[in-house]
Amino acid sequence: MNAFVWLVEKDLRCLHRAKHVVVSTLGFALLLEVTAGFAFRQVGYGQIELLEVTPGILWLIFLFAAVIALNHSFLFEHENEPMTGLLLTAADPGTVYLAKCLSNFLLVGTMQVFTIGAHALLFGADLSGKILPLCAVSLLSALGLCAAGTLLAAIAVCTRGRELVLPLTLYPLLIPLVAGSVYLMREVIFEQTIDWGGFWFLTVLGFDVVALVLCWVLFEYVVRE
Repeated sequence: MNAFVWLVEKDLRCLHRAKHVVVSTLGFALLLEVTAGFAFRQVGYGQIELLEVTPGILWLIFLFAAVIALNHSFLFEHENEPMTGLLLTAADPGTVYLAKCLSNFLLVGTMQVFTIGAHALLFGADLSGKILPLCAVSLLSALGLCAAGTLLAAIAVCTRGRELVLPLTLYPLLIPLVAGSVYLMREVIFEQTIDWGGFWFLTVLGFDVVALVLCWVLFEYVVRE
């Protein structure tokens, strides 16, 4: 536990020093939100149409902005090679993975909440009374996104075209997660409820669990190879 806490603190300190990562992630999400809001208003969408496209727009922004955050998650370890030192300490690779996953979750989750707030203000869709449930669904989905993204980021950082490798490998794996999350968001927006025992909720929850466990197991092989 002490090693886990120390690793999370280390990642957060690195993130604090590299403020451009946070600024880039949030700034890119805001830029996409403003662009989407302008485009759909120009088309002349009404309130119902804006609500219809809200889950899809949010997830497009989540996916693009999350890649910026994930691409930087192992950059410090790759450039300064402290990963070798970490593996020689008492911290096992599984602990390193979980700490990195939590750090990524904090950044990606912050970006998602920020994006939903910006969407409510800038997009023109009436989300009154729905922001908190939307944030809850997004954060639940962010766990699976970061679980898979952390492992793939560790692989991509060692490749020559890591900016392209990560999204090309990550996005196809996230199709079940995105589909389930979009459906749950539509439930929140139009029915103001979530079917906790429904197929799509169990799909998102199952993806989170499987991705976290599988990537935790595979991480040791990835970093040692």
